[in-house]
Amino acid sequence: MAVSKKRKGSRKYDPNRWLNRAIAENERRMDAKPLTETRQNEIALGHHLSFEALLRCPDDAQWYDLCGNLNMCLVLAEMGHGSEYIDEIKAAMVGMMRARYRADRTGSLALDADAIKAIRTVLELHDEQLRVVDRSELRKAARSIVARVENGDMYAEHLEAA
Repeated sequence: MAVSKKRKGSRKYDPNRWLNRAIAENERRMDAKPLTETRQNEIALGHHLSFEALLRCPDDAQWYDLCGNLNMCLVLAEMGHGSEYIDEIKAAMVGMMRARYRADRTGSLALDADAIKAIRTVLELHDEQLRVVDRSELRKAARSIVARVENGDMYAEHLEAA
């Protein structure tokens, strides 16, 4: 009886290959589309609720959530979606860092009036960004944020305690 020989360069049989291809194709199709209105509303509701909670009963969880949203807004602006608002976004980020430094000194994570005003403006901008960006651009922005964190390239770390 003849023994079958393995073809040179062949890969191990993968019974889920067709499924993986279908998933990858579906992801490519979905990435080309903007977010659905429902998903836009879910994301917007999340960051607006975090902001309101930070105003009422400040907590680290809301602070980090809001900082993540501000970072996403900044990266999307750098990608060309609202690049004229980069200064306002940075002002909001500086306001968040002032609150953090104040919390380190006093124990109270409270935002000042300038920060509240700047953050409200930036959240409105972020809502508009979510209406126009594709899912693939959001993924690219998220990867960019992760890369910045891994490189230690965080905005406003150089500020001294206010």
